[in-house]
Amino acid sequence: MRRVIFQFEDACIYRGQRCIVDHLHWGVRRGTCVAVTGPNRSGKTTVLKAIAGKIPLSKGWIRYFPEHRTEPVEVMKPHQLGWVDFHAADLVLGHPDAFYQQRYYASQTHGLVMARSLLQAHATDVLGMHPREWEKQLRRLCDQQLFPADLLDRQVQQLSNGELKKLLILKALLAQPELLLLNAPFTGLDPVSRLQLKNMLQQIRQQGVTLVMEVLPEEANDMFDDLLPLPMQDKDFHPEKTIFPISFPSTLPEHIPLFELQDVHVRYGDHQILKQINWRVYPGQRWLICGQNGSGKSTLLSLITTDHPQAYAQRVFWKGKRRGSGETIWDIKREQAHVSPEMHYYLRTRLGSLSWLMQQQAWRISAPGSRSAVEQQALQYLRYWGMEQQAHQP
Repeated sequence: MRRVIFQFEDACIYRGQRCIVDHLHWGVRRGTCVAVTGPNRSGKTTVLKAIAGKIPLSKGWIRYFPEHRTEPVEVMKPHQLGWVDFHAADLVLGHPDAFYQQRYYASQTHGLVMARSLLQAHATDVLGMHPREWEKQLRRLCDQQLFPADLLDRQVQQLSNGELKKLLILKALLAQPELLLLNAPFTGLDPVSRLQLKNMLQQIRQQGVTLVMEVLPEEANDMFDDLLPLPMQDKDFHPEKTIFPISFPSTLPEHIPLFELQDVHVRYGDHQILKQINWRVYPGQRWLICGQNGSGKSTLLSLITTDHPQAYAQRVFWKGKRRGSGETIWDIKREQAHVSPEMHYYLRTRLGSLSWLMQQQAWRISAPGSRSAVEQQALQYLRYWGMEQQAHQP
């Protein structure tokens, strides 16, 4: 039996018109944990997709050596190869009525998906497993402590970023794959959650599963048996020296905070999320919220961004005015910028990057000539990050 599970032979992989790897001769030994590493935009995901058979090679071959086969095959069967890209849109958007703020609405059940129900649907409808078979497999995975059993009865939309990653891995393991491909598993996790995920992956490897994952160079550590380093593709990319005028002088008196939380409590049934939070932030300050996944960091921010319905029953102030004093949600959101991994799951658009950026600024496009000014500003930001060529990509 061959020791390798797959092998590239004189392979060439392109992304658009750009060559990611050329004349690649590389194999992965069965039962190992391997990383495809490199800076952002170096082509790590492209290589993983080529291994998964999701994109074709431009030249050369990739051959697979599944168990119980003496000859190589050109394609591994779906149950032999697990692919997890951690873009959970297929989970949280399984219902057309699902929306980002839904995770904070305890009484909102329409469109919510339970973790156990999602796994059952995948096992029976996609994998064709008998109910008893999938329940036995699920129990085995939980008994091996590969997944916390208490998360099975949680709603998918209310799982933290780290918990959602574990659920996606568990979903892939139901088919008992020989090879598991993971796209950026550590992105967005705090140090404790990274260690938990690392331990989980090491346990999976001990079960005989071969792991290949995409990681950044600083994430390549002693857990990996081999590395495939990829160089930066955009060698001519240098951010422009332009400093954008994004600092807006505050017009607030010095004694008034930008926002304030007074004795804030958030509870779902018997589960206390936040207790007696008093927090005051003044313009120009910089704060860091620390805590493990699921400790309430996102919930705390949601009170400030108006995404949490309980913000109106709490003493939450924005620029000295208590929330619910006549302003609309959008009046507040226009003065805030918010980015989170969970928000990306709900990005339901096929617009190009430039068109989408302008759509977010639609409220500014009213006066004659304003559309052109907004478009030029959006292009300037894309140009700053070396993304002008991606202006019309979805």
